Amino acid sequence: MGTSYADREYFLEARAGQLGEQFAVGRKTGIPGMFFSAPILTDSDFAGALVVKINLSQLSYWVEQADVLIADPNGVVIMARDARLEMRS
Repeated sequence: MGTSYADREYFLEARAGQLGEQFAVGRKTGIPGMFFSAPILTDSDFAGALVVKINLSQLSYWVEQADVLIADPNGVVIMARDARLEMRS
């Protein structure tokens, strides 16, 4: 019912009982962000996933002020003060 996120890496990691994270574009919003997930278990059975998204626009302040890079779990730079570094590992 509604939008399925079952194919997303962060959901698959939660389904496997692990904490998950993924850089992705929101399916409903079209806004890129970092997704973080945790499994919800009942009697050791998977009942669902708790998912939080941080929009990249909310992180731009830190990139500019602290001159840091933000990378996904694979080491690909998704946000940097120097835009030439983005989408490179």
